[in-house]
Amino acid sequence: MRYLAPAILWCISAFAQSPVPAAAADSSSSVTPKHKCSIEGTVVNSVTGEPVKKARVHLGSLGAPRSIPYAATTDASGHFLLIELDAGRYHLEAFREGYSNPSFTSVRTYTLEPGQELKDIVLKLSPVGVVSGRILDEDGDPVSNVKVECVKFRYLDGVRQLIGEGQATTNDLGDFRLSVSTAGKYEIRATPPGTETYGVHERPIGQVNGKPLQAEQEYVPTYYPRSANPSTASPIEVAPGTQISGVNINLIRAATARIKGRVKAEAALILEQTAIELDGWNVERMYANVDSKGGFQFNGVLPGSYFLRAVGDKGYGARVPVDIGDQNIEGIELTLQPPATIQGRVVFEEKGELKGMVPALVIASPTGMEGKWVHVKDDLTFKVDGLIAGSYRVALGGGLPNTYIKRVRLGDQDVPETGFNVIPGALELTVFLSPDAGVVEGSVKNAKDEPAIGATVTLIPEATRRTRRHKITTTDQNGHFKIEGIFPGEYKIYAWEQIEDGAYEDPDFVKPHESDGEKVSIKESGHETMQLKVIPAETTGKE
Repeated sequence: MRYLAPAILWCISAFAQSPVPAAAADSSSSVTPKHKCSIEGTVVNSVTGEPVKKARVHLGSLGAPRSIPYAATTDASGHFLLIELDAGRYHLEAFREGYSNPSFTSVRTYTLEPGQELKDIVLKLSPVGVVSGRILDEDGDPVSNVKVECVKFRYLDGVRQLIGEGQATTNDLGDFRLSVSTAGKYEIRATPPGTETYGVHERPIGQVNGKPLQAEQEYVPTYYPRSANPSTASPIEVAPGTQISGVNINLIRAATARIKGRVKAEAALILEQTAIELDGWNVERMYANVDSKGGFQFNGVLPGSYFLRAVGDKGYGARVPVDIGDQNIEGIELTLQPPATIQGRVVFEEKGELKGMVPALVIASPTGMEGKWVHVKDDLTFKVDGLIAGSYRVALGGGLPNTYIKRVRLGDQDVPETGFNVIPGALELTVFLSPDAGVVEGSVKNAKDEPAIGATVTLIPEATRRTRRHKITTTDQNGHFKIEGIFPGEYKIYAWEQIEDGAYEDPDFVKPHESDGEKVSIKESGHETMQLKVIPAETTGKE
């Protein structure tokens, strides 16, 4: 569930545009009606400029998640042609094995007028970078079966997370070769074998002669060049197509703790079938086995804040926060609770405007680590089974134009924006949608007073950074942008020439650029027009 948050972010951002019907294009046809459109261009290697053949090009309709995208494959000269397109707003992206995956900020937006033919479009694909090196123990001996990753902190859906990019395993010589599909600065993390899955080991835990037992020293996940903390690691810049060698890491030992506990259940459950994990945003997720009596134990746990989560037989589960210091912990009990079921409905203030469309909802935990997509039926009812007791929130994933969640009710109580508490049993949830969301559109220009093509426009709430009401889009070939589905309130809007995905949700990143943003007040059914100046790439460290 760790990657649910980015999925929510992508959906909310991409679907917050005007829906345009789309169907698969047949690029073999040469006859195009006058009202139809076309896009023609080339996919090239961003480093060498050479054409990229067999690249898959997708053209998706902005705001129409159920539409079928147009697609084409480039020929030997990197050429592609998409014809018989309907007028509207689209996002265009290209894929090819051996090249970086498109991110939101790299996807290009185009606005097609009836009969328009766009030509000479150039899409650049960045070849993957390669990082290689060797993992050694404290004596300088090679260590095999070590998992090596590129990781970085990113804000996704308002949550600061440690995200991995690429993965490799060392061979018997301790060597690794890691492909990095997205360029950027990364910490290199080496996770030694035996620190991910543990059985139950009976060892002294607690006190010896009335004194706390000191934490043992064990090999722990180590960041290049030699740190147990990602915040003090030395990042490596991985540029497109570069090959960086000699990234050698000597695994370190650090004070760790053991967590020993027991899973309990009032119902007749098979306790050995319980899956239990210890998860924190700054560390590697850890797993443990559960014996027939419900016992479990985690070894080699670094100090920090975690969630201990168990999912057992028949969907029973439990989730509790755990703070780990430098001492062993024993006696933790997880009592499995019956799964919760939410039955609900969506109330739309102007149902006659639905035109056969239904909203897409997500119910997720505040951290984004747990959650479920919600299937809303045509009669606007829904049912979500198998939720573990705890805090959740509801988000609008898309499906309806210019709509926002106005309020949520659990039973007969209004739910605060921070979320609601789920308890075992059946709950009734009502989600009230309003078609009166605000709209802001306009144009972005660069320092030469020319249209800023492909700039990233972000709308950030003024009151708090934790409302998850951020919006993002990109400018089209005319420097034009449009953001819909905005919750009424006070915002600042920014236009960035280049920005890393999620950086706009980081208050520390945005703070130096406060004066570059423009204030905008969004009212219900309001439509604001803005003229923005792009923030140069050199001021955001993304030249």
